[in-house]
Amino acid sequence: TTNCPERLTASMDDGVLSIDLRGKDRDDSWGWIWNIFSWADRREADYVKVIVPREVILAQAELETNTGAIIIKNLHAQELAVKVDTGAVDAKGLQIEESTDVDIGTGNANMEGVMGKRIKVDVNTGNAELEAEQVSDFGYSVDVDTGVAVINGTRFFGFGNQNIQNEDAEVFFDLSCDTGRIKLETNS
Repeated sequence: TTNCPERLTASMDDGVLSIDLRGKDRDDSWGWIWNIFSWADRREADYVKVIVPREVILAQAELETNTGAIIIKNLHAQELAVKVDTGAVDAKGLQIEESTDVDIGTGNANMEGVMGKRIKVDVNTGNAELEAEQVSDFGYSVDVDTGVAVINGTRFFGFGNQNIQNEDAEVFFDLSCDTGRIKLETNS
């Protein structure tokens, strides 16, 4: 469902559902900022709601946003790829079986749940917070430039600080942070 069907296009190609929500057409040069905050119309933000039945396990889920927000609840997939430019992703109840790949520009990602066996997070100037469930044996590679990474309360920061622990673990986190922040909590 959506509250803006006139700007929504959806297509299915080779088993892949693509949804595109175009910004509002504005004549003034500041229209893009109104699209972000919906101040121009003083109405609720535009949305698209996609419902996947609980019993469906997607082979691959790819989520991408420029300036918008994506809210995910109870997504079950083999693989998950998330790309955020200046927008935001909020994902709760994830059930990812194999791998999760998160790429953050200046935006934000908050993710909770099972994220698979191989989790890669790359943050430029943005922020990523992950709460990984069902993780008992895990390893990590942390590469930090001028930003900071925090794993279960342990901080990694500094120019070119790199740390690798337990590479052969069942679950492995590959974390890379330029000037942003990554926070990882596991329930181990």
